[in-house]
Amino acid sequence: MLKKILWLTLVYIVFKIICFIFHFSFIRTGLIPVVDNDKGNFIMKVFNLLLVTIFLFKNNELKKAINFSKAPQKANIVTILSVLIIYIFFVVTNTIFFYYNHNISSSPILPLKIINTLILAPVLEEILYRGIMINYLLPTKQNKRWHIVLCFVVVSLLFSLMHNNFEFYHFIHHFIFSLIISALYYYQRNIYTVILFHILFNLFTITFNSYQLDLTQLSLNKEWFLIGSLIFLGLTIYTLFRLAKSYRNQ
Repeated sequence: MLKKILWLTLVYIVFKIICFIFHFSFIRTGLIPVVDNDKGNFIMKVFNLLLVTIFLFKNNELKKAINFSKAPQKANIVTILSVLIIYIFFVVTNTIFFYYNHNISSSPILPLKIINTLILAPVLEEILYRGIMINYLLPTKQNKRWHIVLCFVVVSLLFSLMHNNFEFYHFIHHFIFSLIISALYYYQRNIYTVILFHILFNLFTITFNSYQLDLTQLSLNKEWFLIGSLIFLGLTIYTLFRLAKSYRNQ
Protein backbone atom coordinates (compact mmCIF):
# COMPACT_ATOMS: atom_id res chain seq x y z
CA MET A 1 0.00 0.00 0.00
CA LEU A 2 2.89 2.38 0.75
CA LYS A 3 4.11 2.03 -2.86
CA LYS A 4 0.65 2.99 -4.08
CA ILE A 5 0.61 6.03 -1.79
CA LEU A 6 4.04 7.15 -3.04
CA TRP A 7 3.00 6.69 -6.67
CA LEU A 8 -0.28 8.54 -6.10
CA THR A 9 1.54 11.40 -4.39
CA LEU A 10 4.09 11.58 -7.21
CA VAL A 11 1.33 11.76 -9.84
CA TYR A 12 -0.39 14.44 -7.82
CA ILE A 13 2.80 16.54 -7.57
CA VAL A 14 3.50 16.20 -11.32
CA PHE A 15 0.02 17.39 -12.24
CA LYS A 16 0.21 20.24 -9.73
CA ILE A 17 3.41 21.40 -11.43
CA ILE A 18 1.71 21.17 -14.85
CA CYS A 19 -1.25 23.17 -13.53
CA PHE A 20 1.10 25.75 -12.00
CA ILE A 21 2.86 26.20 -15.35
CA PHE A 22 -0.49 26.38 -17.16
CA HIS A 23 -1.80 28.97 -14.71
CA PHE A 24 1.16 31.34 -15.03
CA SER A 25 1.60 30.79 -18.78
CA PHE A 26 -1.97 31.33 -19.91
CA ILE A 27 -4.16 32.77 -17.10
CA ARG A 28 -1.82 35.21 -15.35
CA THR A 29 -0.61 36.49 -18.73
CA GLY A 30 -4.17 37.11 -19.90
CA LEU A 31 -3.99 34.71 -22.86
CA ILE A 32 -7.08 32.98 -21.42
CA PRO A 33 -9.68 35.53 -20.24
CA VAL A 34 -11.13 35.01 -16.76
CA VAL A 35 -14.62 36.20 -15.86
CA ASP A 36 -16.59 36.78 -12.63
CA ASN A 37 -13.37 37.59 -10.73
CA ASP A 38 -12.79 33.86 -10.42
CA LYS A 39 -9.02 34.39 -10.80
CA GLY A 40 -8.69 31.21 -12.82
CA ASN A 41 -9.97 28.86 -10.10
CA PHE A 42 -12.73 27.58 -12.36
CA ILE A 43 -10.38 26.84 -15.25
CA MET A 44 -7.63 25.43 -13.02
CA LYS A 45 -9.97 23.08 -11.19
CA VAL A 46 -11.33 21.68 -14.44
CA PHE A 47 -7.82 21.37 -15.88
CA ASN A 48 -6.40 19.76 -12.75
CA LEU A 49 -9.18 17.27 -12.08
CA LEU A 50 -9.75 16.28 -15.69
CA LEU A 51 -6.07 15.53 -16.21
CA VAL A 52 -5.87 13.25 -13.18
CA THR A 53 -9.27 11.67 -13.85
CA ILE A 54 -8.50 10.89 -17.49
CA PHE A 55 -5.10 9.47 -16.54
CA LEU A 56 -6.39 7.17 -13.80
CA PHE A 57 -9.51 6.13 -15.68
CA LYS A 58 -7.36 4.07 -18.03
CA ASN A 59 -7.63 1.39 -15.34
CA ASN A 60 -10.74 -0.68 -16.10
CA GLU A 61 -10.74 -2.14 -12.59
CA LEU A 62 -11.31 1.32 -11.16
CA LYS A 63 -14.28 1.85 -13.48
CA LYS A 64 -15.83 -1.39 -12.27
CA ALA A 65 -15.10 -0.52 -8.63
CA ILE A 66 -16.78 2.88 -8.84
CA ASN A 67 -19.84 1.23 -10.45
CA PHE A 68 -21.77 4.19 -11.86
CA SER A 69 -24.78 1.94 -12.47
CA LYS A 70 -25.28 1.33 -8.73
CA ALA A 71 -28.24 3.43 -7.57
CA PRO A 72 -28.21 4.75 -3.98
CA GLN A 73 -30.50 3.01 -1.50
CA LYS A 74 -32.90 4.87 0.76
CA ALA A 75 -30.86 3.89 3.82
CA ASN A 76 -27.73 5.40 2.23
CA ILE A 77 -29.46 8.73 1.63
CA VAL A 78 -30.89 8.82 5.16
CA THR A 79 -27.41 8.20 6.57
CA ILE A 80 -25.70 10.93 4.57
CA LEU A 81 -28.46 13.43 5.40
CA SER A 82 -28.14 12.62 9.11
CA VAL A 83 -24.37 13.07 9.03
CA LEU A 84 -24.73 16.24 6.95
CA ILE A 85 -27.12 17.91 9.40
CA ILE A 86 -24.89 17.12 12.39
CA TYR A 87 -21.78 18.24 10.50
CA ILE A 88 -23.39 21.54 9.49
CA PHE A 89 -24.10 22.29 13.15
CA PHE A 90 -20.41 21.56 13.86
CA VAL A 91 -19.31 23.94 11.07
CA VAL A 92 -21.61 26.75 12.26
CA THR A 93 -20.60 26.53 15.93
CA ASN A 94 -16.94 26.11 15.01
CA THR A 95 -17.04 29.11 12.66
CA ILE A 96 -18.59 31.28 15.35
CA PHE A 97 -15.92 30.13 17.81
CA PHE A 98 -13.02 30.97 15.46
CA TYR A 99 -14.50 34.28 14.30
CA TYR A 100 -15.99 35.26 17.66
CA ASN A 101 -16.34 39.03 18.10
CA HIS A 102 -15.66 39.62 14.38
CA ASN A 103 -17.73 41.02 11.57
CA ILE A 104 -17.71 38.55 8.65
CA SER A 105 -18.34 40.16 5.30
CA SER A 106 -20.64 38.49 2.79
CA SER A 107 -19.43 36.77 -0.36
CA PRO A 108 -21.33 37.46 -3.61
CA ILE A 109 -22.92 34.51 -5.42
CA LEU A 110 -21.67 34.64 -9.00
CA PRO A 111 -22.92 32.44 -11.88
CA LEU A 112 -19.54 30.82 -12.50
CA LYS A 113 -19.14 30.21 -8.78
CA ILE A 114 -22.49 28.37 -8.66
CA ILE A 115 -21.50 26.10 -11.57
CA ASN A 116 -18.11 25.47 -10.02
CA THR A 117 -19.33 24.92 -6.47
CA LEU A 118 -22.57 23.01 -7.01
CA ILE A 119 -21.80 20.97 -10.13
CA LEU A 120 -18.16 20.69 -11.18
CA ALA A 121 -16.49 20.49 -7.78
CA PRO A 122 -18.79 17.87 -6.18
CA VAL A 123 -18.90 15.59 -9.23
CA LEU A 124 -15.25 15.76 -10.29
CA GLU A 125 -13.78 15.81 -6.78
CA GLU A 126 -15.82 12.85 -5.54
CA ILE A 127 -15.06 10.77 -8.63
CA LEU A 128 -11.37 11.57 -8.22
CA TYR A 129 -10.76 11.57 -4.46
CA ARG A 130 -13.32 9.01 -3.38
CA GLY A 131 -14.13 6.93 -6.45
CA ILE A 132 -10.63 6.67 -7.91
CA MET A 133 -8.20 7.19 -5.03
CA ILE A 134 -9.99 5.12 -2.38
CA ASN A 135 -10.66 2.25 -4.79
CA TYR A 136 -7.04 2.42 -5.94
CA LEU A 137 -5.61 2.34 -2.41
CA LEU A 138 -8.23 -0.06 -1.00
CA PRO A 139 -9.28 -2.29 -3.93
CA THR A 140 -10.91 -4.95 -1.74
CA LYS A 141 -13.39 -4.84 1.13
CA GLN A 142 -11.07 -6.79 3.42
CA ASN A 143 -8.59 -4.21 4.71
CA LYS A 144 -6.71 -3.72 7.94
CA ARG A 145 -7.97 -0.82 10.02
CA TRP A 146 -4.67 1.05 9.86
CA HIS A 147 -4.75 0.73 6.06
CA ILE A 148 -8.21 2.30 6.03
CA VAL A 149 -7.16 5.13 8.36
CA LEU A 150 -3.95 5.77 6.38
CA CYS A 151 -5.91 5.86 3.12
CA PHE A 152 -8.41 8.38 4.53
CA VAL A 153 -5.58 10.59 5.86
CA VAL A 154 -3.61 10.57 2.58
CA VAL A 155 -6.69 11.27 0.45
CA SER A 156 -7.78 14.04 2.82
CA LEU A 157 -4.34 15.67 2.80
CA LEU A 158 -4.34 15.72 -1.01
CA PHE A 159 -7.90 17.02 -1.01
CA SER A 160 -7.00 19.84 1.40
CA LEU A 161 -3.86 20.78 -0.55
CA MET A 162 -5.83 20.84 -3.81
CA HIS A 163 -7.97 23.68 -2.47
CA ASN A 164 -4.83 25.83 -2.24
CA ASN A 165 -5.77 27.49 1.01
CA PHE A 166 -3.04 27.21 3.62
CA GLU A 167 -4.90 29.05 6.37
CA PHE A 168 -5.06 26.72 9.35
CA TYR A 169 -8.81 27.05 9.84
CA HIS A 170 -9.73 26.33 6.21
CA PHE A 171 -7.15 23.57 5.82
CA ILE A 172 -8.43 21.72 8.88
CA HIS A 173 -12.05 22.09 7.78
CA HIS A 174 -11.28 20.69 4.33
CA PHE A 175 -9.35 17.86 5.98
CA ILE A 176 -12.19 16.96 8.38
CA PHE A 177 -14.75 17.24 5.58
CA SER A 178 -12.71 14.85 3.44
CA LEU A 179 -12.27 12.35 6.28
CA ILE A 180 -16.03 12.26 6.85
CA ILE A 181 -16.98 11.92 3.20
CA SER A 182 -14.23 9.32 2.62
CA ALA A 183 -15.69 7.19 5.41
CA LEU A 184 -19.18 7.59 3.96
CA TYR A 185 -17.97 6.41 0.57
CA TYR A 186 -15.87 3.51 1.84
CA TYR A 187 -18.66 2.06 4.00
CA GLN A 188 -21.44 2.66 1.45
CA ARG A 189 -19.53 2.22 -1.82
CA ASN A 190 -21.91 4.50 -3.68
CA ILE A 191 -20.50 7.47 -5.57
CA TYR A 192 -23.86 9.21 -5.92
CA THR A 193 -24.50 9.55 -2.19
CA VAL A 194 -21.18 11.30 -1.56
CA ILE A 195 -21.73 13.57 -4.56
CA LEU A 196 -25.12 14.48 -3.09
CA PHE A 197 -23.50 15.09 0.32
CA HIS A 198 -20.92 17.37 -1.30
CA ILE A 199 -23.53 19.30 -3.32
CA LEU A 200 -25.78 19.90 -0.32
CA PHE A 201 -22.89 20.99 1.89
CA ASN A 202 -21.59 23.38 -0.77
CA LEU A 203 -25.11 24.76 -1.17
CA PHE A 204 -25.19 25.44 2.56
CA THR A 205 -21.73 27.01 2.40
CA ILE A 206 -22.44 29.51 -0.39
CA THR A 207 -25.77 30.40 1.24
CA PHE A 208 -24.15 30.85 4.64
CA ASN A 209 -21.34 32.97 3.15
CA SER A 210 -23.80 35.19 1.27
CA TYR A 211 -24.92 36.79 4.55
CA GLN A 212 -22.91 39.34 6.46
CA LEU A 213 -22.51 38.07 10.00
CA ASP A 214 -22.00 40.44 12.90
CA LEU A 215 -20.57 38.29 15.69
CA THR A 216 -19.75 41.23 17.93
CA GLN A 217 -23.16 41.25 19.60
CA LEU A 218 -23.31 37.61 20.76
CA SER A 219 -24.67 37.09 24.25
CA LEU A 220 -23.18 33.62 24.76
CA ASN A 221 -19.56 33.22 25.76
CA LYS A 222 -17.05 31.98 23.22
CA GLU A 223 -16.44 28.74 25.15
CA TRP A 224 -20.05 27.58 24.62
CA PHE A 225 -19.54 27.52 20.87
CA LEU A 226 -16.35 25.48 21.30
CA ILE A 227 -18.22 22.99 23.48
CA GLY A 228 -21.04 22.86 20.94
CA SER A 229 -18.68 22.27 18.02
CA LEU A 230 -16.92 19.45 19.90
CA ILE A 231 -20.25 17.83 20.73
CA PHE A 232 -21.44 17.95 17.11
CA LEU A 233 -18.08 16.67 15.86
CA GLY A 234 -18.33 13.83 18.36
CA LEU A 235 -21.85 12.99 17.16
CA THR A 236 -20.57 12.96 13.58
CA ILE A 237 -17.76 10.56 14.47
CA TYR A 238 -20.17 8.37 16.47
CA THR A 239 -22.55 8.14 13.48
CA LEU A 240 -19.67 7.11 11.22
CA PHE A 241 -18.55 4.44 13.72
CA ARG A 242 -22.09 3.04 13.72
CA LEU A 243 -21.99 2.99 9.93
CA ALA A 244 -18.62 1.17 9.99
CA LYS A 245 -19.94 -1.39 12.48
CA SER A 246 -23.00 -2.16 10.37
CA TYR A 247 -20.72 -2.48 7.31
CA ARG A 248 -18.49 -5.04 9.06
CA ASN A 249 -21.53 -7.03 10.23
CA GLN A 250 -22.85 -7.45 6.70
